[in-house]
Amino acid sequence: MNAFDPDLFVCASYAWTPLEEWLVESLRSAPVTRAGPSPARVRTMGVAAMSGSLKHDPTHGPGREPTLEPDILVRVDKETPELTKNERLASALLGRSLRLGDPKLVADESALRCADAQLSRLALDPGEFFIACVAMPPGDELRNLEADSWGEILSRWADAHGRRFLLVGTDAEKPGLEDVVAAMGEARSMASVWTGSSPESIATLVGLTSRSAGYAGRDTGPMHIAAALGKPVVAVFGGGTWPRFMPAIDQSVAITIGVPCAGCDWRCHLPEAYCIRRVPLGRVLEAADAIESGRVSSRQTVTLEPDRALLSTIARQGGESARERLTLVSVMRRTIESGRDERESAAVAKVESLTARLADRDENLAQLRSRLAEERRARDERVSELKATRGVLDEVRSRAKSAEERLARRTDELVAASARAASAGEKVEAVERTMTARLDSVRQNYDRLRTDAEKNQVRLADLDAQLDQAHDAAQASDDARHDLAKQLAATQRRERDLRTTISRLESDRKAMAALSAQQARDLGVVRRHLDELLASRWRRLGQRMGVAMTLPWEEQMRNGRG
Repeated sequence: MNAFDPDLFVCASYAWTPLEEWLVESLRSAPVTRAGPSPARVRTMGVAAMSGSLKHDPTHGPGREPTLEPDILVRVDKETPELTKNERLASALLGRSLRLGDPKLVADESALRCADAQLSRLALDPGEFFIACVAMPPGDELRNLEADSWGEILSRWADAHGRRFLLVGTDAEKPGLEDVVAAMGEARSMASVWTGSSPESIATLVGLTSRSAGYAGRDTGPMHIAAALGKPVVAVFGGGTWPRFMPAIDQSVAITIGVPCAGCDWRCHLPEAYCIRRVPLGRVLEAADAIESGRVSSRQTVTLEPDRALLSTIARQGGESARERLTLVSVMRRTIESGRDERESAAVAKVESLTARLADRDENLAQLRSRLAEERRARDERVSELKATRGVLDEVRSRAKSAEERLARRTDELVAASARAASAGEKVEAVERTMTARLDSVRQNYDRLRTDAEKNQVRLADLDAQLDQAHDAAQASDDARHDLAKQLAATQRRERDLRTTISRLESDRKAMAALSAQQARDLGVVRRHLDELLASRWRRLGQRMGVAMTLPWEEQMRNGRG
């Protein structure tokens, strides 16, 4: 709403509602905010309205003062037709005299298709029937002629002109429409009934009215639809809103009785709405004859003067109604006063009862306070005893906790040492396995080299023997002997390297064995400390008192299973 910035707010209704007042107040009080960095600004919106009033139903209680203060006020009388009111409002807004035409309505193709389907079902031809809206929902029959009167009008109309009628209304009005058809007697075959209450029913009604020859009935919405579609209208009005909602069509006749109480907004104080119930049926039939014969070319408003008997009846029944309401007000006033006295007596009795209850409560409170003081003394004594016991218990718990912490630390150390010893043992075993494998490999290589050396010595001896025998091959033998000597030297070097490696591996194995023996001695020391800690008398005392925990393996050791 803050971004909506109208220049003018127009209250188009003569009787506005609290919604219009709230919208005006909200728009005027809220600053205008726009998208972007521009700051908010104050609104300069104007308000235009007619000189009507805030809509209010007296049966719902007292009204409130209107808060609407228009900048443009168009003064109109309440009895002025609504089209004329809107015309004057539009002229004031535009600053020039304006002539508004009559409302126009055209049925679209979909509405006509729906209407033709209904007419086919009802066996009606376009242009041979009048739309008749002659019923009211149950409980609201005050604003209409009686069913027998409408039945007689339509029956005589059908007999005189051979006219058929399509009685329309909502589903709630269907029983009333059927009563009118039944009241038509022998002419009931000239009437059909169509009702609907869905949003699509409005379009169908427009199509049916467009296919009709005219409208007959009371002052209602279908009457204005027929006028907007250019259909002739015969309408019977009451004085509730007369003459504000006249049919806007030249071929129209609007009939009513000009009773002095007209303009009551249908809050009738009489036992019967004479403004519509006493309309002579003959005058309605005269209007029907004029419409059927084409004699009506301008808007006719027939305001029948009430006779002296009707005026006397209205005055007498109005006085009786006023006296009844005065009597009712008097009875209500006495009832209210009597109720006030009864309420005051009941209030006094209630106060006295509350006073007595308060006195009883005070006595009960005194007794409760005494009992509470005794309970407090007993509680203080028990608290003192508990504090002394708690001191001893706290000391035992502290010592047991210290012992438990030492045990936990020693246990952690033991577990860590055991883990280290196990890890070291595994490493020693792995190294021993590796050394043994490497030593076996070296020994195998040494044995193989020794075998090769022995073979080479044998070959060297053979070569020396051959040297003496084969002088021609002396040079070749020298070369071979030189090669064999080099191979023997290389074999001897490899043999020395293998012996060095074997010596080093033996030294490493001895060092790992010494380390394993040292870890075993450390593990024995940790176990001895743990046994001393388990034998502590403070820990056994804490276990007996339940403030020091007992490990599962302790129970096993005590039972001889550890």
